[in-house]
Amino acid sequence: MHHSNPRRMSGATDQGGPLPGRLTPPFRWILAVAILCWVNLGFAEQQYGPVRPGESLWTIAGHIRSHTQLSRDQVMLALLRTNPSAFSIPCNVNGALKVGAVLQVPSTDQMAVPVAQSARAEVAAQNSVWRIHLAQGGRLECPASPPEISYHPQRGWLDEGPQRGPVLT
Repeated sequence: MHHSNPRRMSGATDQGGPLPGRLTPPFRWILAVAILCWVNLGFAEQQYGPVRPGESLWTIAGHIRSHTQLSRDQVMLALLRTNPSAFSIPCNVNGALKVGAVLQVPSTDQMAVPVAQSARAEVAAQNSVWRIHLAQGGRLECPASPPEISYHPQRGWLDEGPQRGPVLT
């Protein structure tokens, strides 16, 4: 592309132009907007929501996953663990999300545990329980007191109580 006045493109003028290292007014605004967008994106990644009608954990996890190297299963399990009260059934990834819920998004390190293969197996097990639940028409109940789960940077998610899956009643 040919420009008739290359000096104009660089911001220089015949009168000496801007000082080296200083931005002209239009570029200051562009830089300010870019910085604000970058800062806001950092904060936006810590929460998702509010959940809109028709949104599923699958689609939300896919959106969050697109910014990481994690599997969708890892993200779904981390969102479920971190936000159990946002689900109709807080112990199964197939439980409906509550409209209006604001989801806390764990850090990438927190979402990386369990590893992708283990997450895939855990989601497959939850899907199996869900299919049985649908076929039998009974209620799917979570353990009365879910195990205390904490995150340790070197060891990952730590279960402090007995591991019990959902119970069909």
